Amino acid sequence: MGCDYYIEKNLVIYYKDKTRDYISLSRDRGYFYFSDLDEDDPDYEIKNNELIRLQLEPRNKPLVIYQKDEFVTNLLENKYRPIVERNMQNGKCFLDIDKIIKKENRYERD
Repeated sequence: MGCDYYIEKNLVIYYKDKTRDYISLSRDRGYFYFSDLDEDDPDYEIKNNELIRLQLEPRNKPLVIYQKDEFVTNLLENKYRPIVERNMQNGKCFLDIDKIIKKENRYERD
């Protein structure tokens, strides 16, 4: 089944040595909806491009879940600590982490 764009939610881990790791949390499919547009409208192309731009704009703002050597809340720690520990690479540990941010990205399918 095809789609128009993808919605990815990732954890971005910023290490103190300025490197980064990405952990994919989910990848969903999105579809463009243009119920109000008439292809014969002289401004169709402009309106169409604006709707696409709006639908590709992330709905969730980046959320800091870990910084200053601790999780922001216990709820976030219980949810994300096991995921981060399972995916840490190169022998790194939480002491090496500067911050962790949860981000949403939306991009058109190739």
